[in-house]
Amino acid sequence: NILIGSLTGIPGHYDGSKTDYRVNGDYRWSEALMTYASLSTGLKGGGTNPRPFNVPQVQPFNAETLTAYEIGAKSDLFQRRLRLNVSGFINKFKDVQVTLLSCPQYSPGPCALPANAGDADIKGLEVELQARPVDGLTIEGSWSTLSFEYTRIDPLTGVPPGSSAPGTIESKWSAAAQYEFQLPGGGSLTPRYDHSFQGGYNTNAVPTAGNRVAGYHLDNVQITWKSADERWQASLIGSNLSDRYYYYSVFDLTQLGGGSNYGFVAPPREISVQLQKKF
Repeated sequence: NILIGSLTGIPGHYDGSKTDYRVNGDYRWSEALMTYASLSTGLKGGGTNPRPFNVPQVQPFNAETLTAYEIGAKSDLFQRRLRLNVSGFINKFKDVQVTLLSCPQYSPGPCALPANAGDADIKGLEVELQARPVDGLTIEGSWSTLSFEYTRIDPLTGVPPGSSAPGTIESKWSAAAQYEFQLPGGGSLTPRYDHSFQGGYNTNAVPTAGNRVAGYHLDNVQITWKSADERWQASLIGSNLSDRYYYYSVFDLTQLGGGSNYGFVAPPREISVQLQKKF
């Protein structure tokens, strides 16, 4: 390749090591309530740029390290008719790894350089609920929120203050309900409805309108029949009932000079039948 032939024989060097650990503790206050706490560390290995476009871009990047703190509670209340789990966490990252699509500090032109953007804290809260207020009725729900904040940014990366790491979703929630009807002669029929929301996020370290994935709501339904011995099961499933047009992800190459932006479109409304036999 005449454009990258100068890379032939150019070596890249990286060396590193790390020891990780994990400590957990929990206490059961009663049959209905247990609390826990944990402290752990983690590592995403470093390396050298696997996709340099020229010799100056043959650069190493350091490992990304993590120290994670989490506390939470798990409960089964009212004779196990209500299950409520809550957890909160703080993740402290050092040398956050990102991919730069622009790196003029090494040379003009295309770039796909892994680099360490800096240090960051992620704070989060998660809640899960499952309730059976009456026999046959099940209500489920979940909610989570996430806060990402850079505490240090390497100015050479061009990552702007106040931005988030790629893929950071600040808010998610879901709710579902189903009721199991008992049929004459045995068997059951269970209709179920699910609604979910996922907030938007950016797919690149330098956020732009072109690499933003918008948040979306989804509605799904399912009707399930089970035989009296539960060996046969048939379901009618409807996904994305509102036929919402949305993207799983986008890949913005305009910063590379390619002038193109790719989107991965999610499936439209789908109706399916599922059959299951237990032996």
